[in-house]
Amino acid sequence: MSSTRRIASSQANGALSRGPKTPEGKRRSALAAMRHGLLSRCVVVENESRDLFNLVLYSHREFFKPQNAVEEGMVEDIACAFWRLRRAMAVETSMLNSGVRRQEPVDELQRLELAFAGLADSNKFSVLNRYEARLQRSYQRALRNLTALRKEPPNRRKFVKKCH
Repeated sequence: MSSTRRIASSQANGALSRGPKTPEGKRRSALAAMRHGLLSRCVVVENESRDLFNLVLYSHREFFKPQNAVEEGMVEDIACAFWRLRRAMAVETSMLNSGVRRQEPVDELQRLELAFAGLADSNKFSVLNRYEARLQRSYQRALRNLTALRKEPPNRRKFVKKCH
């Protein structure tokens, strides 16, 4: 994640921008906004923040610095899997908190243990665990694919032009 200082600096620099000047630059900019807006609509659910997702996506782009459209797609896959994994963790936490609240007031560790045992017997918890495992594999696969692509000789990769 970017630091608060870096985010503020990026916002200040962005405020100075007057946008693209050439017709080609304007076309690229419009397509990028449409593409990334569509991505956030596909990944972010109603009660989640699109701005926060866009920050996650931006942070992944800044870290991986995609060199072409293929790498950009891989970085988007990584960011989406990251976002969904965090959602699964939040759902798991919520399920455990609900389970703890339903337990008799004994010591806190025992309440958590009873809540976990109740959830472990539940189909919802197993579905969530399978979902989380699938997302973890998806995240790791996207990372491996990006790493493998970058190990390819540059002359085999240059045919793919960067979209934006």
